[in-house]
Amino acid sequence: MKIYFVRTSQVLYRIFEGISLFISGYFLACWICSFIAVNTDYKIPENGIAIAVISNGVHTDIVVPVKNECRDWTKIFSYSAVKKADSTFHYLSFGWGDKGFFINTPTWADLKASTAINAMFWMSTSAMHVTWKKNVAAGPRCRIIMISKENYKLLCDYILQTFALRNNVPEFINAPGYSNNDAFYEAKGKYNLFHTCNVWTGIGLKKAGVRVALWTPFEKSVFRQLPGEIK
Repeated sequence: MKIYFVRTSQVLYRIFEGISLFISGYFLACWICSFIAVNTDYKIPENGIAIAVISNGVHTDIVVPVKNECRDWTKIFSYSAVKKADSTFHYLSFGWGDKGFFINTPTWADLKASTAINAMFWMSTSAMHVTWKKNVAAGPRCRIIMISKENYKLLCDYILQTFALRNNVPEFINAPGYSNNDAFYEAKGKYNLFHTCNVWTGIGLKKAGVRVALWTPFEKSVFRQLPGEIK
């Protein structure tokens, strides 16, 4: 009995030690990668297009104009998909993430352990959160960035390719939004510790030629290397 207890204690200790090392290594890698920038040759382009990166303190979205010479998003997304949006809404905000978290967690008070575990360990599907906005202003949680028209097209292609399409149209999710001007759509990919909502944002910014951190699992990782206007 004593030997059994000792061996069990050793196994549990090794498991705990392994988990502790994994967690420590994960956060250390996050911190290191946030200080390594890619697209370091980024320059403000002439006659560029303004995009934005916004944050709620945890999650980041990419914001683009509803319509310009490069892309008319109204041909893909209808104002009627939300309760309140019209031609006075000049921007669309796109955020990718875990579907269960989006749909079942309108506030942090609604977060369940099962939702968090499913999201972290590849056990849930993903969704895109699309929000219509009238204006976007630079601030602590909003960075305005200028990119070239060519890179803007690449960014738009990246965003659109994230949606799960049905008959070549983004598949709408019949679930209540957080407000009167947002909606959810089915998306490709699975959320996990290594491919978070903020990693999705970081990849999009890389494709758009924007200076950004090498790996961006957290909101602070996204903003650390970003250029752009701050107020």
